[in-house]
Amino acid sequence: MEPILGDYLTHPQNGKTCAVKSHNKLFTNRDADKEAEELTAIREAYLPQLILAFHSALQSAAFLISREHLLQSLDLANDVAANEELTRCFVASGRMGELVDAFALSSKAMLQLNEQPGGSSAKKRRGRQGETLDIWDVVLP
Repeated sequence: MEPILGDYLTHPQNGKTCAVKSHNKLFTNRDADKEAEELTAIREAYLPQLILAFHSALQSAAFLISREHLLQSLDLANDVAANEELTRCFVASGRMGELVDAFALSSKAMLQLNEQPGGSSAKKRRGRQGETLDIWDVVLP
């Protein structure tokens, strides 16, 4: 996922000839503006769905394997927010609300998994900057 969360499909060939032979036809790409528009359309069509599917896989892994996968899910929220192009893709495709709802469900799942027996015993450091799951240990009197 690292390349997709970076500047994936953002750089056209800038007018360079890029020949591709397919079915005995030779296609060349010389118009960088047209290519940039096509790349934008591809990003808006596929990247939101790909990121939402990855988030869904992380959330499922949290219930099946370990709640620590939810840390990756919440890091994904930071990655999307930090990448202006990804944020623009979600807004342009009209799926930003769906993404926000998915991250809210991850936060709720973190709390629910913590309430289960054995949920608070896993204090491993799994986050990118060494975060722990301690912040999610909520005890009601």
